Amino acid sequence: MTSREILLRKIATVDFAVTDLQIFLNTHPDNTEILDKLALYQDKSDKLKKQYQQQFGSLTPSQNDDENQWNWISSPWPWENNLKKED
Repeated sequence: MTSREILLRKIATVDFAVTDLQIFLNTHPDNTEILDKLALYQDKSDKLKKQYQQQFGSLTPSQNDDENQWNWISSPWPWENNLKKED
């Protein structure tokens, strides 16, 4: 698994936890322990996404910093990547 794939998996895992905590809060809105945990996981998600953006470019179009160019489209498309696997 490449470092990009590992980071994407971490982002997906943390974002799943964020969604799960939000759903729980729908039925337990006064649970301060879960509210604190949600804030912690949202912060972790933001940091992981920022790390991804710095290393690999935009994760979503809304993360584009250049108004004159969509930098996420300048990256190689999946079929253009060198398919060597990292060991």
